[in-house]
Amino acid sequence: MKRFLVGLCLFFFLGTSWAVNAFDEIQLQVLQLLGENCPSCDLSRAKLSKEDLSGRNLTEADLTQADLNGANLSGANLTNAKLTGALLGTANLSKANLTWADLSGASLFWSDLTEANLSWAELIGANLTWAVLTEVNMTGADLTKATLIFAKLTRSNLTNVTLKGADLGGVNLTG
Repeated sequence: MKRFLVGLCLFFFLGTSWAVNAFDEIQLQVLQLLGENCPSCDLSRAKLSKEDLSGRNLTEADLTQADLNGANLSGANLTNAKLTGALLGTANLSKANLTWADLSGASLFWSDLTEANLSWAELIGANLTWAVLTEVNMTGADLTKATLIFAKLTRSNLTNVTLKGADLGGVNLTG
């Protein structure tokens, strides 16, 4: 009987931990240990804070609610990536390609997006407080209800950007 209870507890513990970690462990190891590209990877809820992912191909990757705080994603290709609710505070996204990426509800406070491509990206409800958005292509981006308090938004392409309900308090728009 004792063995059965221990087995049942282990099954319950392992079963619930698998449900919480939605990312694919093999794909995470390919990305972290082998330093490989990972297009279309499932890395949702993965812990990637402070990882060096610069220059990586993460096209169409699912990074929903991933922890990327302080990560280096400079020059990374995140075209069509799903970053809904991702934590990207203090991340380096300079020169990253985020075309058509979904960053709805993402936290990008203090992030560096210098020369990034955010064309047609969804940033609905995203937190861009103190973010550096210098020389960013934001053509067609949706920043509905986004927070851009004290963001540095200089020399950027804002053609057809949606800012409905966005908080622009203290935004720096000068060169």
